[in-house]
Amino acid sequence: MKYIIHSLLLLGITIQTVHAYDLTVNISGVANEKGIIGVALHNAAKTFPEGESFLRQVIEANTQPLTVYFKNLPAGNYAISLMHDENENGMLDRNFVGMPTEYYGFSNNAKGKMGPPTFKQAAFQITDDNVMVAINLIR
Repeated sequence: MKYIIHSLLLLGITIQTVHAYDLTVNISGVANEKGIIGVALHNAAKTFPEGESFLRQVIEANTQPLTVYFKNLPAGNYAISLMHDENENGMLDRNFVGMPTEYYGFSNNAKGKMGPPTFKQAAFQITDDNVMVAINLIR
């Protein structure tokens, strides 16, 4: 009996509750209904904004405000990059000087200088349930 109680105590010490949180992303500023909107959720600076994302969703473009949900996320720092891929070629099209010709956006509506914002500029924390982020697309 002594060993069972001791084992249960050790087991109780090592069990940790893992919380999962939900994120709502509200998107506005979609100029037309051509193509798709790609929403990339990043959890590391090294992948933001154009590298392999932690999670990704694709939705049909619509000029009405759009909402995307990410469920069961672990607590942590995240940043979102999104683009309106009007011609559905899988990339953000740019002109000859490198300026985007398709609409895009970032969490915190962050803007970079001479390029995209940093992860730190676009980052937000998920530590509570029902976190909401609003992003307005720009060109």
